[in-house]
Amino acid sequence: MRIRNPLLGEVGRFAMTVAAIGACTLMMVFLWATYQSVNAGAVDYIRRTRADIWMLQANATNIIRGSSIMTLEEGQAVLETKAVASASPVLLLLSSVKLQGRFYTLFLTGYRREAPTGGPPIIAAGRALAGDDEIVLDEVFARKHHLVLGQTLEIQGVPLQVVGLSRGTNAMVIQYAFVSLERAQGFIQLPGLISFVAIRIGPGETVPAVLQALRAAQPEMNFFSDAQFIENNVLEMQTGFLAFLFIITLMGALVLAVILALLLSLDILERRRDFVIMKALGAPRSYLRGLVAAKALLLGGCGGGLGLALFLPLRALVRVLAPELETQVYPAQMALVLAGVLVICLASALVATRRIAGFYALEAFRARGD
Repeated sequence: MRIRNPLLGEVGRFAMTVAAIGACTLMMVFLWATYQSVNAGAVDYIRRTRADIWMLQANATNIIRGSSIMTLEEGQAVLETKAVASASPVLLLLSSVKLQGRFYTLFLTGYRREAPTGGPPIIAAGRALAGDDEIVLDEVFARKHHLVLGQTLEIQGVPLQVVGLSRGTNAMVIQYAFVSLERAQGFIQLPGLISFVAIRIGPGETVPAVLQALRAAQPEMNFFSDAQFIENNVLEMQTGFLAFLFIITLMGALVLAVILALLLSLDILERRRDFVIMKALGAPRSYLRGLVAAKALLLGGCGGGLGLALFLPLRALVRVLAPELETQVYPAQMALVLAGVLVICLASALVATRRIAGFYALEAFRARGD
């Protein structure tokens, strides 16, 4: 009597299961990479601005999903505090630019050209602003729309020449663009308004002490340390788009567990006679469960490896189709995803092997016709 090996099963089903696990692994890695990139990109401009303190309108805590409006005079009043070395006013606007017959939205950022903070954190190509008729674009936005240095685009009918491309200004869902503060104020025809002030303190001063002094001098305004302001904006992203990505990733893991448990259960039922014969020969239940677990780990290892191998080609394709969607993941995180897939496979095997308890050794003595 020949006993079929229950570990390998049919090649076709094995390949399909590996492909399914690979697809789920690829989805989880891609979503995690997107989650991480959006989480970092959303606050990249804030982090790279390197302000010590941020000043906003009362009740405003972030610039990701909140608005802040104050007068320029209110913003410059912080200079009366001796511990303040510089105060850079910035005006943020959601503005549309027409390209190839379609409108695209930019996070238009108006700043003072001579100010030490508030402008493009890194100039990747070209130069910073020198006049009111110029604009610095995010390099990802420029690459996506085939814009080059020296080209002219219009915002609200005003021609602006592209003189620079910035890095660290891709917030994924939207990109920053930089113009002079006077030009941005001209777009809304309110020359005295700004959104926030990026403050740097003097040498030898401490952020907590300066925060206390500023809050006492202007209690009607909000002041945040750089770390607190970054955290505020990250929390806004995590309660919105990022939460959606996290839920989808968990759903992918759950779907993988359910599908694998179902496939392993079907495989066990199809090979019921093989398991019964092994029981009749004295194989302990732990050995039989080990066979199923070994197959689950084999499937998980092959499928997980396939998914990780496909991530790099997928990332290259995404960079071509959607340059603004940056996906970055590190080897340690990929290893963690693979470990998670293997844990899911083991859990699915544990669920599936419960069926073996219902197999009885006496079934091995039934006639084959039964």
